[in-house]
Amino acid sequence: MVDDDPGVLELVEDALTIAGMDTTTAIDGLEALNLIRERQFDIVIADVNMPKLDGLELLRNLRERGNQIPFVFLTARNQKLDLSHGFRSGADDYLTKPFSIEELVLRINAVLRRTTTQQPKGMEFGRMLISPDEYSVKIDGHALELSPTEYRLLLSLANASPRVCSKNMLLDEVWGMGFSNSVSVVDTYISYLRKKLQQHSFNGIKTVRGFGFKLEAD
Repeated sequence: MVDDDPGVLELVEDALTIAGMDTTTAIDGLEALNLIRERQFDIVIADVNMPKLDGLELLRNLRERGNQIPFVFLTARNQKLDLSHGFRSGADDYLTKPFSIEELVLRINAVLRRTTTQQPKGMEFGRMLISPDEYSVKIDGHALELSPTEYRLLLSLANASPRVCSKNMLLDEVWGMGFSNSVSVVDTYISYLRKKLQQHSFNGIKTVRGFGFKLEAD
């Protein structure tokens, strides 16, 4: 539970403890990020407006590192722009303040049911294994060193496989809908990614002319 309001933290921690949940609190996104690096948690509940590192920045940082921990926003802001930004960044749900503890507990349980059944343990493409839980990619057991952008690009191709991903779709998923550069950045990063895969003789990224790219076993 992450919130810069001590009163909210105390209220929610007490209520979730009564509901049978072991709760750890943090007063801002930076403290939360450090805790998540050190310990294993099942879900993050975070306010949006916080000092040092706000809720959106916390979520973005986690997703860029490949951490897919379920994430729920608590926010007094309910403008469509804020909510769509949060969901594009990888949020699983949100609850607008003021909220009832009963509804918070119900939403936590619903998100955990959804994510624990859908979270992939690993995706195999011939000699390549992608492990989203561990933010790792291995070919023949050898780990690849990918930048966060290269990893997100590969993961987008893997999640869509065997379907073809258009450049616009990859631009939205990897860089975000607000990214102003042209789709040429997709070609550039596909080239970077291919070179790293080809160092291990893996040629699974295929170009479908006039449509985009897809990932296959190699």
